[in-house]
Amino acid sequence: MNGIYIAMATPFNKAGSLNLEAHKRNIEKWNKTEIKGYLVLGSTGEGVHLSYEEKLRLVEATLEAKSWDKKVFAGTGLFSTEETVKFTNEVTKLGVDFALVITPFFFKSFMTRKALLEHYRRVADAAKIPVFIYNVPQYTGVSFPLEILPELAGHENIAGMKDSSGNIYYDARILEMKLPDFLFFVGNFTALYQNALLGANGGILAVANVAPSEVSKLYELARKGDAKGAGEIYLRLADVNAILVGKMGPAGVKYAMDLLGYEGLYPRPPLQPLTEEEKHKVEELLKTKGLL
Repeated sequence: MNGIYIAMATPFNKAGSLNLEAHKRNIEKWNKTEIKGYLVLGSTGEGVHLSYEEKLRLVEATLEAKSWDKKVFAGTGLFSTEETVKFTNEVTKLGVDFALVITPFFFKSFMTRKALLEHYRRVADAAKIPVFIYNVPQYTGVSFPLEILPELAGHENIAGMKDSSGNIYYDARILEMKLPDFLFFVGNFTALYQNALLGANGGILAVANVAPSEVSKLYELARKGDAKGAGEIYLRLADVNAILVGKMGPAGVKYAMDLLGYEGLYPRPPLQPLTEEEKHKVEELLKTKGLL
């Protein structure tokens, strides 16, 4: 199970309503690229801005539109262990392949090794699909402690991890563990090049919304040992990722999608759409990097 998965942006109309038809049309276009599948309800997908029912409808739309050969991750982590289990098994009924479970973070100072160990064990015990740990400390304020990873990796229903920290040293420690039958996916494009060369299983990335073929090629070249070829693509896309994803967030990704023939549309408040000045910067960036 190697390759690139799109951490999909979720299209909203200007008034804030969910646009499922635009979401399906985006997936139909991505189906024709080399990507291996999709993450729905991730950070770039503004999963935290969706109601429970909206989440289920978005998952259904994703499964309806994706091609037979693509796999689907769903972000199922909620604030409590009980609700995470409940929601994970709800999306399982719809046909999702994997659950991506974010570290609980509201009571971040109490998210000790013991608390996280117990949380993931209980979720994995009850979940009816394989579970992936999701580490994104820049949003949660919680960094998953690697000291407990070997124990969780030994659980028969914990399949892997997505790390979006961008911390190459952190990722290197995971790869150095050589955990058997444990899949490691990069969630931050900044760390993709190095991790792909070191043997990561792939990436689940926001920048793949706008450059799915380029990111897929980068990964495949790196896996084949073509550091030069992969490096050229990495350097070309580094600013694209840093500005659209790192600096502008979902609104930047969505506007770039609009320019490239997808339908990113609007972020949901309290996130704001780009200013005219920011839009101009995105247009110039995409032209400079040969994407537009």
